[in-house]
Amino acid sequence: MRRFISPALLTAFLVAWWFTFGPVALGGPATFAVVDGTSMEPTYHYGDLVVARAQESYGIGDVVIFPSTNGRVIFHRTVAGNADDGWTTRGDNNDRDDAWVLPDEGILGTEWFVVPEVGNSLLWTQRNP
Repeated sequence: MRRFISPALLTAFLVAWWFTFGPVALGGPATFAVVDGTSMEPTYHYGDLVVARAQESYGIGDVVIFPSTNGRVIFHRTVAGNADDGWTTRGDNNDRDDAWVLPDEGILGTEWFVVPEVGNSLLWTQRNP
């Protein structure tokens, strides 16, 4: 007997996947980014894939992901501030706070989960087209 997935079940699965893992750039809730530096060691390592989701509020000590001026994303920890005045951030492996104040609306999200080293191949592909 041949078994297959019904179109209704497949549609339900795809809709559930989208509302869980759809990328923000396409209207979904998740931001996917690969760690490409050492500023957050030992929390994150080069090549880790971090999946983040927006939160209703953020607090001191949260690791937040936000866009940089060069179009990439940064993962740093909030070390001071609040939603009204903005956040001071710093990488766990850095000696100084970042030079900017991050507005609450500039945050893409906080870590939802990490897949260690899975981004290494993506980084290699970017550097070796």
